[in-house]
Parts: sequence; structure tokens; C-alpha cells
Amino acid sequence: GNHDVSVMGGLGKDGYIKKFTEVEGQMSFPEGMQYYSFSPNEKFKIICLDGTTDKVVTAHGSIQDKTQFDWLQNELEDSKTNNQYVLIALHFPLVEPFHSSTHFFLEPDRAKLMELIDS
Repeated sequence: GNHDVSVMGGLGKDGYIKKFTEVEGQMSFPEGMQYYSFSPNEKFKIICLDGTTDKVVTAHGSIQDKTQFDWLQNELEDSKTNNQYVLIALHFPLVEPFHSSTHFFLEPDRAKLMELIDS
């Protein structure tokens, strides 16, 4: 989430993931990845995205990493090929259940992600 990384010091993304992956038995952040997917069975895929940014001070979500976007596109195409239902986990809502002036997904990233998901 937006409080887990910091532009002004603290652990940052890499430090946070390093600390988390040192916990025995944890199953998140495979291979130190900030985003990942897993399938609890052949019908479902769960995709966990990283919408935090350590580039600017903000409480808003953003995916500025083209590598993550391309990875997501491949994951969705793979799920379509395998006829899987997809659940996407993301700290910042792409579709706000109610308006928040302090925690939302920044444009144009939100529109770009919505377009990909809709496709």
C-alpha cells in the first residue's frame, strides 16, 4: 500500500520486499517480484499488482512500470487461453466504490489499465 514505501526514506519497495521475504513460510513476492500471480486451481488466476510509486510523494496509485503493464497483458492473455476466471488484487481501486480525494488511481494509468482489462 501507499504507506509501505517511501520517497523520503524508510525501506522503499526493495527494502520492504526483502524484509517480507525473510519471514519463514511466507508465500507472497515470489522471487522478490513486486507483482505476481498464482492459481489456486485450474479455473482461477489471482493477479496481484503493485500500484505504489516510490518516484513521487503521493497516496495515489499508479503503474508507471511498462514491464509490469506488459506482464499483466501476458497474464490476461494466458488466462483467456486457459479459460480462467481472473481476480485482480490492487491496493488502489480502479473503479472507486465511493469518491476519495486522497486515495485514487492516477490518470492516464487508470484508463490504460481499464482498457486492458476490458479487452
